[in-house]
Amino acid sequence: MFEELLDNFSMRALGGMVVAVVIAAAVSRSILGEDPVLPAHLAAHYDTSLWMLVALPMGLAAGLLGHGFVRLVLGVRAGFRKSPLPPWSRPALGGALCGGIALGAFFLTGRYGDAQNSVWSIGYESLERAFEGHIAVQIIAILFFFKLAAVVAAYGSGGSGGLFSPTLFLGGMLGALVGAGAVALDGWVPIPGFPSGEKILGACVLLGMGAMFAAVIRCPFTSLIIIFEMTGSYSLILPLMAGNMIAWRIARRFGPVPIYNALLLQDGVTLRHMPAYRGPQDYQNLPVSAIMTHEVTAVRGSHSCGEALRRLRESGARFRTFPVLGEDDAVSGILAFSEIANADPEATAASLIDDNAHPVVALQPDTSIRDAANKMLHADVRQAPILSAVAPHRLLGYVTLNDIARQQNASAL
Repeated sequence: MFEELLDNFSMRALGGMVVAVVIAAAVSRSILGEDPVLPAHLAAHYDTSLWMLVALPMGLAAGLLGHGFVRLVLGVRAGFRKSPLPPWSRPALGGALCGGIALGAFFLTGRYGDAQNSVWSIGYESLERAFEGHIAVQIIAILFFFKLAAVVAAYGSGGSGGLFSPTLFLGGMLGALVGAGAVALDGWVPIPGFPSGEKILGACVLLGMGAMFAAVIRCPFTSLIIIFEMTGSYSLILPLMAGNMIAWRIARRFGPVPIYNALLLQDGVTLRHMPAYRGPQDYQNLPVSAIMTHEVTAVRGSHSCGEALRRLRESGARFRTFPVLGEDDAVSGILAFSEIANADPEATAASLIDDNAHPVVALQPDTSIRDAANKMLHADVRQAPILSAVAPHRLLGYVTLNDIARQQNASAL
């Protein structure tokens, strides 16, 4: 998962990962054998022809649905976190919802035997049957939407489970639906070089798995390798590349922040990492998150100036100005230490904001150091809060002109 872990491919990190992957693959294959995940008879060879253009609408559909899936997960997760329910009860509620959704899928599919397992488990059995063309289109559609709802409920509530396998399942079901549409179109308007119905369905399932993975996880090249390893066949490389890149581009256009980064930002966490350094000229292009201070001393707007001053002195805060947090931890303004110290001890910090208005230069973690410095100099401020790109007004950190100058001087040595 190099694409997911690294912003760019540092040779030092890449070398260690390659060694670890080779050792893991050698051990697993010596124990489990060389057979691919999908049966050998399903990994058919596909000749390049016009039918592979089905990857274009597949990528479009996967990009849009993948983005919608990510937004649903983040929205439901944020709703559960803000709910008055005790934290321990939220996964229980999510589990109950997941069970109800699975039972609904079981009855709506006419008591299809693998409906429940497909919804609340991995669902590889249904995926293999869709690959072989042994599931009706109506059942595939029900499993797709009910699986999506169950994953959103389980993951959003903080319950067990992840996004890796469900994403592949959803992509496979989406591919089966598109494949069924392609088969129907071929029956109406024959397409030159169009393979048999079972073969085209299997190809579309694989294309859908790759495209959905690229849209949700944002790792288009990793999804190529996953499909290759699952099937042992490389004949779908052209449509896989096309569909993956279309899905990835659409999802990135509507949601610039990948889902795992968005989940961290939703929790108020940002990973402190430095992209591979290429010299002093590259320093200004680094994101401001690489040098910002993560432990920020803030003032509550509801606190009196006397209490705020006491808290600031106890914390040993080194900044001259401090963000003022209002309701829901939103940044409502900036106050200087001297303003708090000289104010009426009984007055609230929020009441000082209107009388001592300071420009708030709010930055995001991916703002470049050059842009951050320019904005701060233009507004004539020395400190700037770093706010979440996913949850606006949520404070993630703080950066000062001194931080920028100090790091720039260090990089020039």
